[in-house]
Amino acid sequence: KGSEWETGEYFTRRGYTSDRWKQLAADVAKYGIRNGYLMAVAPTGSTSNIANTTAGIDPIFKKFFIEEKKGSFTPKT
Repeated sequence: KGSEWETGEYFTRRGYTSDRWKQLAADVAKYGIRNGYLMAVAPTGSTSNIANTTAGIDPIFKKFFIEEKKGSFTPKT
């Protein structure tokens, strides 16, 4: 209760103003949203390195990048 999802602030802050977004915001306020919609599908982050795969279901957006975690920087390919 009172989350940005329930209050609609999540949609407003991002400028989602089309009728479809407004309907989704109303539905989320009325029915709620499951945590499964807010979490990435495994493997994520460091666990993907063990399996030598990408993190989550998103496509690769860069072939090389620097990952920052807890003050350390690690090159990733």
